[in-house]
Amino acid sequence: MIRIAQSEGIGDLPVEELLAAATTFAKPLLERLPDERLRLVGVLMILGIVAGQSPLITQMARGVRDGSRYITALARRFYRFVWNRRFSQQTLQGGLYAIGQAVVASYEVAELVVAIDPVNFEKPYTYELEGVSTVYKSTPPSLTTKNA
Repeated sequence: MIRIAQSEGIGDLPVEELLAAATTFAKPLLERLPDERLRLVGVLMILGIVAGQSPLITQMARGVRDGSRYITALARRFYRFVWNRRFSQQTLQGGLYAIGQAVVASYEVAELVVAIDPVNFEKPYTYELEGVSTVYKSTPPSLTTKNA
């Protein structure tokens, strides 16, 4: 397999500044995590989402790889974060809500409306999220059956 080393391009990027900006942005979320290692993985995942332009774990791992790490090792680290039993999805959701509150507060708005699109929270990936339902992929919907 041909692999292009990324060490040349990484030296030109403001990695420290990006890491500091992501840490500052995610501070309300990171404060809720029980361990410093989990906080670091959380920041890496945020940077991976931005760099990989995808919430898929392998794409996130590909986005933050610096040439010295393998994508598989980072993906495993991200999966361990997601499957960690030391915090729940309510913890992450509360942290994201706090980030939203901080952003809205910076604009001096009176109230915050939080809307979560549950389409991406499909079974079997999510078990404890309220309102998880089966997403049917047929497009357009059948005209012969009635929706209940």
